[in-house]
Amino acid sequence: MATDTALNPLTAARELVDDAQAVIDAALKHGAAVTEGGRLIDDHQVHTERLAYLATQVRAAHEQTAYAERLSASGLDHWAEHQRLLQGREAWDGMKGWINEVNPRFAVDVSLRYFNGMSTSDEQVEQSRSVQAEAIERISGLLSEYDIICLPTATSAAPRLDRSLDDRQGVGYRLGHLLCIGGMTGCPQITLPLATIDGLPLGLSLMGARGSDEMLIGFAREIIDQL
Repeated sequence: MATDTALNPLTAARELVDDAQAVIDAALKHGAAVTEGGRLIDDHQVHTERLAYLATQVRAAHEQTAYAERLSASGLDHWAEHQRLLQGREAWDGMKGWINEVNPRFAVDVSLRYFNGMSTSDEQVEQSRSVQAEAIERISGLLSEYDIICLPTATSAAPRLDRSLDDRQGVGYRLGHLLCIGGMTGCPQITLPLATIDGLPLGLSLMGARGSDEMLIGFAREIIDQL
């Protein structure tokens, strides 16, 4: 099993799923021997049921990981990195005249984003546009098979207002791995705060193909009406 903490989340998930599948395969092989090919399975019913349950869970994890891999062949962290570059540069281009004229005071994290946008070169923007085109093609392909993609809105419940700047930056970085999908592709996305954790809202997102805004809103209303 991999122990490299620098692995991106999707790579780590794939290795964990593969390791779990190897354990299940070994357990099934051992179980076949112990039960003499299934002839004595009634003598090991409890263990058989537990193994069947675990095998089902590993299969579900494999399908979820494969789905995430289909979203971005190069990894969502790769998309998020280029989304941050494009977003920062666009924000700077849109606000630099006002900032240069007024010289306003910003919070540290806001100032940092504008500084990064100002420092982003045209060559970096061109490279990020290429990655964006890849993202649009991949998500458009998925949405040609399915009307809607359902995914978590964020990696956790809404962060508390009293969290430190370092904590908020960490949350923002992790959020980018999910929020970059809509930002990079221009696909409409609506979030439904359907649950809470410790009193904090937890959202479920629905994403549709570009131009499907009305359909997506209508479907979200149907879900809310059923609750």
